[in-house]
Amino acid sequence: IISDDGKMLGTWSLSKENRVFVGYDQLSSNLIRALIATEDERFAEHSGIDARAFVRALVKRGVMMQKNAGGGSTITQQLVKNLFLSSKRIMSRKVEEVILAYLMEYYYTKDEILTMYLNSIYYGNDHYGIKAAAKGYFDTTPKDLTLGQAAMLAGMPQAPSYYNPVDNLKAAKQRQRTVLNLMQQQGLISNHEADKA
Repeated sequence: IISDDGKMLGTWSLSKENRVFVGYDQLSSNLIRALIATEDERFAEHSGIDARAFVRALVKRGVMMQKNAGGGSTITQQLVKNLFLSSKRIMSRKVEEVILAYLMEYYYTKDEILTMYLNSIYYGNDHYGIKAAAKGYFDTTPKDLTLGQAAMLAGMPQAPSYYNPVDNLKAAKQRQRTVLNLMQQQGLISNHEADKA
């Protein structure tokens, strides 16, 4: 809603979600690095399925009976699940997820997949997609996210309600530190950068 003098008074949408799509060129490199370090370390190397991560998760869950064994799903698989599939944990859905992830990697570039993923995920507090989250939590754009802000947002999709900095700042800061540690371990940032963030 824009006033006569051209000032934006507010927004209204026919959609139920607070979401505005942004392109890859509108994303901070901090955000891209934080996301990949957190969700899919070998994103650039696989074709939608990370066999090593998948087998590791199966072994830890099946053989070692660990409930929190870490995910075996790639960013592409998570995107496919969010866009096309139910959240039911059944074998047929996992097979569909793997096939669709492979097809998505065939038809879209890695940059397009990252863009779709960041625009599709929920960040808590009625923030759908990275633009709404950057604006809602930090009053900035996805392009201008600092390393600390990017790390916090990259850690939220695992549990948006729990890692929400408005409702649970302590947990959000712990998760942010986990993301920064992962980035540091993978050589994406220095110790100094992690501490500063």
